[in-house]
Amino acid sequence: DHHGLVDIPSLWMTLLLLIGSCGFARADATDSRRTEDARRWFIAAGIAGGMGFWLQASIQLILVAGTLGALFLQSIFPDPADDDMPRLWRAWAGAGRLAAGLLPAIATAALVVFGGERFFLLSAPLLRRIHAQIGEFAPLLGFFKGTEATSLLYLFGLLPFVALGAFPLLRFRNVPVSAKNNLGLALVPALLAAILCLRHMRYAGLLGIALLSVAVAALLALDGAGFRRGKAAVLAALAIGCGIGLAMEFRLARNAWNHPLSQSLLRGQIIWRDIARELAELPGFPGSRVVCGFDEAPALQFYAGVATTGGFYWENAAGLRAATDFFSSLDDAAARRLLQDRGISWVVLDGRPQNVASWHFNRHGDVADAGVRASLAFRLATRTGVPPWLEQIPPSRIPLATQAAFLVYRVKPLLGPAPPPAEPTP
Repeated sequence: DHHGLVDIPSLWMTLLLLIGSCGFARADATDSRRTEDARRWFIAAGIAGGMGFWLQASIQLILVAGTLGALFLQSIFPDPADDDMPRLWRAWAGAGRLAAGLLPAIATAALVVFGGERFFLLSAPLLRRIHAQIGEFAPLLGFFKGTEATSLLYLFGLLPFVALGAFPLLRFRNVPVSAKNNLGLALVPALLAAILCLRHMRYAGLLGIALLSVAVAALLALDGAGFRRGKAAVLAALAIGCGIGLAMEFRLARNAWNHPLSQSLLRGQIIWRDIARELAELPGFPGSRVVCGFDEAPALQFYAGVATTGGFYWENAAGLRAATDFFSSLDDAAARRLLQDRGISWVVLDGRPQNVASWHFNRHGDVADAGVRASLAFRLATRTGVPPWLEQIPPSRIPLATQAAFLVYRVKPLLGPAPPPAEPTP
């Protein structure tokens, strides 16, 4: 998915920094030539990092922050070969970076914690409940709960063991200081990525890239210290890890058609394309506005040419809330006014029980059976208590949608003003 594209410049930035830091140049190059070559590698790394910010700043910022953290540690523990003046300048620059970044960081954290939905959309209870149901935001270890432990090898191979073995190299005297600095540049971002990955599975690709950078830095350190056996061990670990990954990839491919995740992706992508094209054949459907589930919105927008309320992006918080309010509504008059206000003329509902119940949970935070049964989504799915201003499309006209447990309703033209809200029960 898009994470792979985002990870590419992250990999380039870290590897180019390592190449520049290790003084990669011809053996007969002068010191000035080596410095110029290193400068070019660092410029290339900066360009790659900039590209990463354009693609997805939140991901690239993690590696940039880790790199700055490593540089700050280098300013505290400088190379003893340097004279005092560069060390003083590094201390000045490091302290100024810390002071300049501390205030906005504290202010941002305070706004997130205490500012509520006005400053941080996910503070809203509705969005928090939706967020909790997204697989990529599950913790790494929780994501693999109930599966084989070897699944972790599929993601990272033996790279975690290589990273653990790289820490002792920081203490070896015969490892050059430049190689230790490289290890710091790789290890600090890897630690940051690991912490985030344990919290959210979506950072697994980023952690894999950071661990690969640690392996490269370890090879450079072992090469500088003349540890040939260590280099062979790291290379063997990389080869074995690649072999494990390929074997598990083959296994997954062989069982793909029967794998629940593959079935879910197949249902959500290929079949939904055909369903959207089927719905586009209904008179008046193309160019209209539709209220539907979050997962169905992209396919309907792209293949059927409609506008939807529930596009699954945090920037669309109002649309997500409108779709949830409609399907979880206990008041038909309020649901009708919502459609009228937004100019919605079609309703598309996933009628599977777990998805019907999710609307009530997203809105109210519970799965009480009485509340679910009273919701508009349940009544539409069971065809009981359907409001008179909705007309169901016969299953014979939409066989693909019907086979996939979807129901489609057309909103009848409003002949007059929407009825007033019902009086509250005493």
